[in-house]
Amino acid sequence: MSVLSEKLKYFIDQKGLSIADLARSSGIERSTLYQYIKDRRPLQNRVQLESIMADLHLTPDERADVLEAYEITRIGMKNYNRRRKVREILESLLTLEKGKTETVKTVQEKIPAEVENQGLIRGELEVNRIVHQVIYETAERGGELKLLVQPDYDLMMESLMLVKGGLENTKVTQLICLEPDSGQDGCSNLEIIRRILRYSVGICHYEPRYYYGKPREHYGTMNVMPYLAVTEKYGIQISSDRKTAILHNDPRTVEYLNEFFDKMCQQSHPLVSSMDSFGGEQAKWGLVYLNRTDFSNTIPEKETGAGGGADELLFCRGVHQNRRVPGISGCFLCGAGEQRGSERTGRSGFKSGG
Repeated sequence: MSVLSEKLKYFIDQKGLSIADLARSSGIERSTLYQYIKDRRPLQNRVQLESIMADLHLTPDERADVLEAYEITRIGMKNYNRRRKVREILESLLTLEKGKTETVKTVQEKIPAEVENQGLIRGELEVNRIVHQVIYETAERGGELKLLVQPDYDLMMESLMLVKGGLENTKVTQLICLEPDSGQDGCSNLEIIRRILRYSVGICHYEPRYYYGKPREHYGTMNVMPYLAVTEKYGIQISSDRKTAILHNDPRTVEYLNEFFDKMCQQSHPLVSSMDSFGGEQAKWGLVYLNRTDFSNTIPEKETGAGGGADELLFCRGVHQNRRVPGISGCFLCGAGEQRGSERTGRSGFKSGG
């Protein structure tokens, strides 16, 4: 039985109504309504659905549950989750504008000599403090910061955005592991993209790169110190639970970690290049776009990648500058499709209202 049929049956039983009663009050043929409830016929008529919900006297939350079930039944759970995640991506851009990020300058002490010499750091708070100090020290001298971490390492990523000046003279390169199949719900890569776009706006000289693999295996408990942050002066290896770290300051060790990271970069690909096409107006643009876009009336089409496989997010050649990001096919900003060597439209990930 479909999600929508189950939801309608639940509310009909809860309200103490029969199908015959609901058919009379809603004006829908009894046999037709019976087929809807028993999932023998898909309910695709939104007007009929509105009539049914009105006669069930649903609360706003109950109504939202039914509409969500309607969308899931109509386009499938995986497509529904992905389109919802796309909306979250756009909404996340509204909270941050380039050049207007509020940064915090705190009094920073140098990394204690005893910590440098000891190397081993225990305790989540202590690990986070040392990581932030290394980031701040690198920003102060305009060095380069290399990260082998996933974007969901919130404390480290937010530290990058809170450094005074936004790391204006510091290059940040991050290696990210993407799921080959976008994960079971089809949204794991889109969630990464949502975070990356936010950091691309908030961090100057930010270069995220990706490779395909299994993040849970790479950053799981069976790996020793899977996270890595390395600069010209320090290298930090962090455990999977982020509560233990090893701080390296030996020049030969740090040089090796830099070389190891660079070799991994050679096997990766750029995720995004820049956010300059928004011109610092992404919040204004995004709000207008969200208000004009109907995310509910989307009919999924067969997603075939343009030279990059089915799991590729494309930016059109117009205002969105022909950029590619792994995640979904079609331009996720305007819905326009794209093909190498020529321009075409009509492969909408969702339909624009304008």
